[in-house]
Amino acid sequence: MRKIKIKNVLLNAFVIITLILTVFVGTMIATQTKAFGVASDSMYPVLKTGDAVFVKPVEIDKIQKYDIVTIEYNDSSGYFTHRVVNVDEEKGLIYTKGDANEKDDLYPSDASKLVGKLWFSVPYIGFISINLSQSTVLIIIASAIAVAVMATSVASKIKSIKKRGGSYEE
Repeated sequence: MRKIKIKNVLLNAFVIITLILTVFVGTMIATQTKAFGVASDSMYPVLKTGDAVFVKPVEIDKIQKYDIVTIEYNDSSGYFTHRVVNVDEEKGLIYTKGDANEKDDLYPSDASKLVGKLWFSVPYIGFISINLSQSTVLIIIASAIAVAVMATSVASKIKSIKKRGGSYEE
């Protein structure tokens, strides 16, 4: 019976996860998809706080009533994702409303602020972007990789020492 080595299992898991993430990020780049964390329950029950929404760029003439879109605030202070209630192509305005809100949004959005149309959403992943800055996420990922590499190296060194009967000499 072949003994399963934890080092090989961890390395294989790391390679598989890295390949999946590479394909995912490549697809996002190729399709110009952007991701946003949902920060409120204004679109409940369709979208909940902490969900991640992935939106593809789209022109105003492709937007229809009931589509879910992400739009930059008119003052450029952030983004929101709401459902379209009306589109005025002549004036270049998009009227929106959160599903959980009683009234339509106070002001229409200019078409130039349209980021894109909802492609898909993933529950809970948005908490990462809501709670952490992009640089913090990159530091955490880099640290996790460094720890995994060091742990693999240490495990390999310990195994090699044990094979030599406990000697620390090279």
